[in-house]
Amino acid sequence: MTKRVWLFDPSSGGRPVSDAVRRATKAAILAHGQRHFTGHYRELDVRFKAQFCYVDAYVEPEEPVADEESVDAGGNRGEYLERVRSSELKLCRLRFFAPDRWSLAIYSYAQERYEASVFADGVFVGHPQDGFDLAANLFLG
Repeated sequence: MTKRVWLFDPSSGGRPVSDAVRRATKAAILAHGQRHFTGHYRELDVRFKAQFCYVDAYVEPEEPVADEESVDAGGNRGEYLERVRSSELKLCRLRFFAPDRWSLAIYSYAQERYEASVFADGVFVGHPQDGFDLAANLFLG
């Protein structure tokens, strides 16, 4: 007879995030972003759904190199810049287990989904601002 063993899977489960934890987590991520990534984004969006915390950034687009008429097949330079300004840059999704235990998934633009990741120190759970830090370093520089 095989013995069943319980294993922790950081990519499943989690608990719904209480309002108090939501406020504290959002404040911690926004403060961390202001301290370490000022000038790399225009706005950060931190939102919650059930056990998840999603972190997106809005960046200021670089000026297009092509002339105004050929910037984009569907419009001119101004329309292109406005479309990019209003598009979010998906950074990461955090899964809540406890206030100091979140798992991390970084958005993969190649796969168009969130992919499980370890934190920078090689562990599967950590603080939300550390997960944001890893994703922001990857996408925002």
